[in-house]
Parts: sequence; structure tokens; C-alpha cells
Amino acid sequence: STSEADGGVPVPNALYIKLDDFGPRAIDELAATLGQFFDLEKPTASASPSAPRGVVLDLRNNPGGLLDSAVGVASLLLPPGSPVASIEGQTLALSLKVEDYGIRLP
Repeated sequence: STSEADGGVPVPNALYIKLDDFGPRAIDELAATLGQFFDLEKPTASASPSAPRGVVLDLRNNPGGLLDSAVGVASLLLPPGSPVASIEGQTLALSLKVEDYGIRLP
């Protein structure tokens, strides 16, 4: 099957998801959608043969939101250890990375 981003560009065999914000429910809502196609109960979720081979996450007009939610969303989609955010201040330096769970696309 083919998903189309709002720009009309076909994305072969991809799951298209529009994420409106990184609010407190963003992780659960994205996990529920992904759970329809991927087994998220395994440490590294696997895809069924009929599962999409990619995910298009549309963040256009997404105003942002909670940093924890953004990291959690990234943890569902990116490989473990991927950098998500870096915060530097006069007395604080913090680097947030993807946690070790989520889907792994072929």
C-alpha cells in the first residue's frame, strides 16, 4: 500500500502518522497506533510480514510540548542511544538519548 503525506508525495508501504503535539498523551497514542502493526511488548519490537516497512511522522504545525513526551516518542521510532536533545546552561549540561525500546523497521 502507499501512504501519502499532506504534500501529496507517495511513500510506498509506509504508515503515515500526524502528531499534533508532544502533550502528556503523545507517547501512549503513538504506541497504540504503532501497536496495531508492530509487537511493542518485546524489548525490540518486530514487525509482521504485512507490517509497513516505514513510518512517516508528520510534525508540521506541531508547536512542541513536553520534553519527556518528545523523548518517549523518539524512543518508539529511533535506535537506542540516538541523541534527542541537548541542553546546556551556565551550570547544567544535559544530553537526552533514546531509551532501549520501540520498533525496529526492516
